[in-house]
Amino acid sequence: MDSKRAPQDKLSCIVRCSKQIFEILKESRGLPASADEFLPALIYIVLKANPPLLKSNIHYITRFCNPSKLMTGEAGYYFTNLCCAIAFIEGINAESLSLSQEEFDGYMSGELTPPPGGYGSNTGTCEGLRLMYQNLSTLSELRQRQEALMDNILTMHQEMRVFKDRMISEVDAVLARTPCLIRERTKVDLDEVEIEQENLPPPLVPTPINRVS
Repeated sequence: MDSKRAPQDKLSCIVRCSKQIFEILKESRGLPASADEFLPALIYIVLKANPPLLKSNIHYITRFCNPSKLMTGEAGYYFTNLCCAIAFIEGINAESLSLSQEEFDGYMSGELTPPPGGYGSNTGTCEGLRLMYQNLSTLSELRQRQEALMDNILTMHQEMRVFKDRMISEVDAVLARTPCLIRERTKVDLDEVEIEQENLPPPLVPTPINRVS
């Protein structure tokens, strides 16, 4: 929706999305969805999708779109539900959800998740939303596993640093105890070396050979 420029195009995005939600609710239950089921599903999808600049787009549509479209017809119905969903999300608190403050804080921080199937069985929610809450429970478990894995990785890194420091200390101690001396190389010019002549063997003298005629 944010990529569209004209207000009617933005409104068309809201209509298409709302129709898709109704279709999903219908497929999950096998019956046409009612408004009582559509609004909670819309609130949930807005929370999970978190569309960019949603309020700015709502103000833009309200300011520049034809008022008759926003007050009547299919587009007006879906737009009004979206505004209600945004208003509910902005004012959400423990009292509006019939929760204690501790439970509300736990759900908002992600420490608590609804039990699998519990939400749907208590309120008659469609199968699709029940599966969503099951996925949330799975994601929470995966998040805990990831945090444990990161703790293990940090512990391993710390142990590796300790091992490295210990090895460096041991190598330094060995070098201090038995230093390794590298002598500088000296260049030798063979032409300048004085060779004692008497130590050399006598030169070879050619021996004449008489030819036999």
